[in-house]
Amino acid sequence: EACRAYCDEPAQMTECIAFAETHGLITPEHAATGRRFASIAEEGGPGGCRSQDECTTYCNQIDNINACVKFAREIGISDDVIDEAEKIARLIQRSKKTPGSCQDRDSCWQYCQDPAVMEECLAFAEEAGLIPAEEREQARTMMRLMQSGQTPGGCRTPQQCEEYCSGEGRFEECVAFG
Repeated sequence: EACRAYCDEPAQMTECIAFAETHGLITPEHAATGRRFASIAEEGGPGGCRSQDECTTYCNQIDNINACVKFAREIGISDDVIDEAEKIARLIQRSKKTPGSCQDRDSCWQYCQDPAVMEECLAFAEEAGLIPAEEREQARTMMRLMQSGQTPGGCRTPQQCEEYCSGEGRFEECVAFG
């Protein structure tokens, strides 16, 4: 934690990136992205954020999604999280509301844990392109099974299913169900 706090400071980022790269803790691609972020972080990123935690907090807000996707692309970040954010931003630009009108990633996740609104959340995810076509029917089947409690341990939310299946002696049951 102390190293992370030290390395999150813009003045030390370049030093930390060099250390991590020298010791094989990050890929050259991540190092290059980190260097770009470090130079931008000194001036401030989207919303004036200057650390990864500040940027994460700012960028988890739905209202800031476009600025954050643009920033990520400008510094060369290309990963699944940015790709998903970009898809969500496109859908919101078409006047679509987030499920339950949630305003940040955590509240959206929390909202979508409720079996009563899973259909709304799944429809949003499908329309945004977050679920590949070949996985849509499987996701719908899983949703129906969770809503009816026909899952291992009768779990009704993804979190409950994860908790149940991570319990001792339940691995085989969960694998068989899958």
